[in-house]
Amino acid sequence: MKTYTTTMTMKVTTKGKTTTMKVSGKMDVADPAKMKADLQLDMGGIKVRTIQIGSTTYMNMGGKWTKQASAATTPQSASEVFTKTKKAFQKVTYLGPETVNKTPMQHYRLEVDGKTLASTLGVKGDLGTVKYELWLDSQSFTRQLLMSYGGTTPTSMTMNLDNINKPVSIKAPI
Repeated sequence: MKTYTTTMTMKVTTKGKTTTMKVSGKMDVADPAKMKADLQLDMGGIKVRTIQIGSTTYMNMGGKWTKQASAATTPQSASEVFTKTKKAFQKVTYLGPETVNKTPMQHYRLEVDGKTLASTLGVKGDLGTVKYELWLDSQSFTRQLLMSYGGTTPTSMTMNLDNINKPVSIKAPI
């Protein structure tokens, strides 16, 4: 996967209050050292747009762009993430073929031990059992993902990836 568009909705509950965050945008990860991203975030009514080009991040909150150096991150493939975290997997179930957005997919359900997962990723805490549902296309690209976990901050996320390997244009705004 070199380019794609994405939409994501995440809900986090803290102290009985649920906050919804929505993200949409496009990614170009063809050259991990020069990764590009153009994302619009809505965090509970606060709207932010970020554009990352390599190690430079541009941010717009309220109409004015700022520019700052940032650590360029190398995105990991799903395969790399799963290999790194495979000790945390408790159960994987194949649910069968499905069609999502007119695209044939293979549907899987995964249960992951949150404490082992957090430890493997260098995060403190225990997320309880993390539940995933994945829909993979004919090239084994993740096209839709649902994730949820409990613990002290119950969280759920839905993410869709589309327009895989289609051209995207991401340019510095200033």
